[in-house]
Amino acid sequence: MLDGHIFNTSATVLMAEPVLSFGYQKNQSWGQWTLHNSNHYLYGQGIGGAAKNIQDVSPEGWRITNGLELKFDVPNIWGISDHIALDFKRVDIGGDMSILADNGYYYENSIGWVIDTKGKIPFLDNIGIGFNINYGSTISGGTVVIYYNK
Repeated sequence: MLDGHIFNTSATVLMAEPVLSFGYQKNQSWGQWTLHNSNHYLYGQGIGGAAKNIQDVSPEGWRITNGLELKFDVPNIWGISDHIALDFKRVDIGGDMSILADNGYYYENSIGWVIDTKGKIPFLDNIGIGFNINYGSTISGGTVVIYYNK
């Protein structure tokens, strides 16, 4: 009964996601800190696929992210500039995405090492590796992150 309706189905959806972001950045003797905000609204409409009643497939939701990012300068040992980045975020979600968090929000924290590559690799300002942790949602867990042009 659920086969083809909930399980073993697919849908092609045309999505739009306008974004409005802003932040404040301040340099310090140890590096810099940034307060940031990002507001996303997403809407989609099913246009094809194997899902029954494709016209009823219309995902809609919003996401507001507020955070504090700290960048700590690392001593220049190898002749390159690098830093350690810490980012603490609260993500408020609504609409179809609200099932991801019982309270309508979750937290996301990350730490990473970013190396400056300006002038050494074309089209690449920096590269790095880090670790991201989500908690307070149904998708809680950790992820290894590769940074580029951050």
